[in-house]
Amino acid sequence: NLSPALGDLVLEVPSAQTLANRKNQIFREETAAFHRQETQMRRKYGEWRDRGKAMFELRTVLSDKRATVEAAYRKQLEHQISVVQSISRTSPLSCFVYAATNLAATGLGEQARFAQTVKIYQRQFSAFIERMVNDGKPWDPGGLDLRGMPAFDYTEEPLESRAQAALLDIAMLLIFNVLFFVGGYVSFLRYDVR
Repeated sequence: NLSPALGDLVLEVPSAQTLANRKNQIFREETAAFHRQETQMRRKYGEWRDRGKAMFELRTVLSDKRATVEAAYRKQLEHQISVVQSISRTSPLSCFVYAATNLAATGLGEQARFAQTVKIYQRQFSAFIERMVNDGKPWDPGGLDLRGMPAFDYTEEPLESRAQAALLDIAMLLIFNVLFFVGGYVSFLRYDVR
């Protein structure tokens, strides 16, 4: 299967290592800024009472910046995947695999849908933690009170939508069937029996 290599030639996407390096650079820069701020606050007030809140804000800033970098990378990667899928659809096997994985809810579309649901839940969970931090609950000696914590709820895409997504690949399979049948029939008619 040459389609991934061709897709890489057509659209070059930075490596996952490049993405990890960029995220680490953001972490180092933001952490250094946080430590400078912490040092200034300790010099000024002797003790920094809002350190927990500042740590949470730092995590939020880091998360937002990393999400921005990751979203740009993911957009490039998704575009490359789209090109690779288009190239690989010249093979009946690829069309079958794409149709089967879409119908079984195990394809790339379902993976993207799951990742999006996780991101939404992550924001909900972060808001829950922020409320706990603002209320001072995480430092209660009695332990954490997790009542009110949002539940992760994921439902797969309905079958109708999955079937609609698989329609192109099913149509391509039908076209391949017709082309191969006609090719076989014509070659059979041209065959000299003598």
